[in-house]
Amino acid sequence: MTAVERLPLRHPRGVTHLFHGAGALAAAADELVEWLAGRRTFVVTTPVVWRLHGADLGALLAVAAGCEVLEVPEGEVAKTLAEAERLWQRMSDAGGKRDSRLLAFGGGSVGDLGGFVAGAFLRGIGCVQLPTTLLAQVDAAIGGKTAVDLPLAKNSVGLFHHPFAVVADIFPPAERGKYQGIFGGAFALSSVVGPLVDSAAYRASVFIAGSVWTAAFVLFVFVIRPVVVGPRVDGKPG
Repeated sequence: MTAVERLPLRHPRGVTHLFHGAGALAAAADELVEWLAGRRTFVVTTPVVWRLHGADLGALLAVAAGCEVLEVPEGEVAKTLAEAERLWQRMSDAGGKRDSRLLAFGGGSVGDLGGFVAGAFLRGIGCVQLPTTLLAQVDAAIGGKTAVDLPLAKNSVGLFHHPFAVVADIFPPAERGKYQGIFGGAFALSSVVGPLVDSAAYRASVFIAGSVWTAAFVLFVFVIRPVVVGPRVDGKPG
């Protein structure tokens, strides 16, 4: 099983603690318990994530002064000003204060929306990112990026609100074989570069980058190039 790694991410407002690896939530539990103790806490999540994994947060939420679970729609449709306003109203009605806490528990859309809601509520309350998808773990949850969409553009309204911590459990290496047939090239790149670095997050990001690069290369060679350049005649572009 992959060991949990703790990495500091320094920024102008302090340090975000990054916990990566199988068992990361358990490894971060003591610090999260201290951070949540006696505070009104809000969990932004989706119905599916909460149904499948909500029980995993039980020990953490038990120390809070009170907990409100704020369920939002799945995917990008949740990232709207109307949805953010709905959450702010519920937080206000539930007694949210400047020392309240927010947990963004889900994929990238939940992280974007939850971080934005935390950053703007009462001019900013503390939050923790608990990303549950690989893309969220290596991108959306890192760096304090938060935003919602407008009808004509994605991530149009947002702010940088660095979380207290990012806690990301990842697949043990043995489970990668399930996806070898689909992303063989990306796993090959990850297996070469991965042993050279210590960061689990970096190894995961190498896998994602390899997948994107492979897809882009195939798209260019077999779709874009024939349309722009023309078909090949006698071994040469037309």
